[in-house]
Amino acid sequence: MWRSPYVAGSGEHATLVTPGTRMAKLLMIVSSARMIRLADGSDHPTGYRAEEVREPYETFVAAGVDVVIVTPDGKVPQPDPWRLEPFFHYPQADEDFMFSVLRRFAYHPDRVRVTFTHFTELNLVGVRRVYLALLDTGMEPAEARKAVESAAHRAWRRTVDFIVVLEEDGEVTSRLSVERIGEIRDQVWQASQANARHALDTLSRMPAVSCG
Repeated sequence: MWRSPYVAGSGEHATLVTPGTRMAKLLMIVSSARMIRLADGSDHPTGYRAEEVREPYETFVAAGVDVVIVTPDGKVPQPDPWRLEPFFHYPQADEDFMFSVLRRFAYHPDRVRVTFTHFTELNLVGVRRVYLALLDTGMEPAEARKAVESAAHRAWRRTVDFIVVLEEDGEVTSRLSVERIGEIRDQVWQASQANARHALDTLSRMPAVSCG
């Protein structure tokens, strides 16, 4: 068994606790799996999903809860190294907006098949920030939404980088330079990298957690 390092009233999640009162205590059970056997018989590194531990941990600690984390077999847990990659940590607002756009031309949920290709190679996760940038130029919300949805649809249908589609769109480039469009793409990636670093930092502060 290993416990969280939380100290009431200090640290990033400072919480006021009345002297003499007992803090609520919560038991969090985490998998200690480190390898998974694939269909071809090879072993692949695995672990618990970082966000499934980090997010509730931070929420409960911020509320003044004493979090006690255990594993079924008493072994030290390890986050899935793959889930610590930046493309698993895009800002939620960007992901939510992207899905709202995709559903405009893929109405049935079963048709919305989003893969890493759409996030990383097609850069569709940048659609929200392009929309906001168009609004900043004075474009009407309905017009800006239509522009990004049309570009996203073309990128999705042709499996072409959303950024490239935007650069070839005269309506968009009349308001946003190619350089500005590139900056927006980079900003989304930088935000995901920052989120990934934050996740790793939080997990690293938990005693006995192995982060590689």
